[in-house]
Amino acid sequence: MPRPACRPYRIDAAYNWGRMEKLAGWRGQVPGGYSPILGGGIHLVDLIIRDLGPILAARSIARGLTVVSALECARGVASLVSDLESPPPHRHGYHAWGRHEDWAWDGHAAYGDETLLASFVDSVIYGGDALVTRVQTIGVMQACFLIEDSWRSGRT
Repeated sequence: MPRPACRPYRIDAAYNWGRMEKLAGWRGQVPGGYSPILGGGIHLVDLIIRDLGPILAARSIARGLTVVSALECARGVASLVSDLESPPPHRHGYHAWGRHEDWAWDGHAAYGDETLLASFVDSVIYGGDALVTRVQTIGVMQACFLIEDSWRSGRT
């Protein structure tokens, strides 16, 4: 996703799923329930980490299939709303606030899923780094588990 040279200190992000009918399939059968964070919010967590560094702490609350999180990051703070109950269409929102400028993104990815998957497969077969590295993937998963634990445990 191309973006200006904004150095954000705050990010407001929203993952609006807009696809409740998908819970009638395998997602509705996931033990413990389909996660608004692991099932969707993870994409915005990835961007937050890219712009603000690692997530150090998460304070989250949930109501129904919506999780609202306040995140402390290495270089700023972020809010994340991950809403599986939102009406269609499926969309993302991302607003980065910098000291001298801000910018917003409407949720259209610079790379399609097929590009990222091909990059991963090529890295396995031919070596080298994928567009998203193993270290980056582990960092995003650790952050998502931190957020997940925050809302599932009821600790805010």
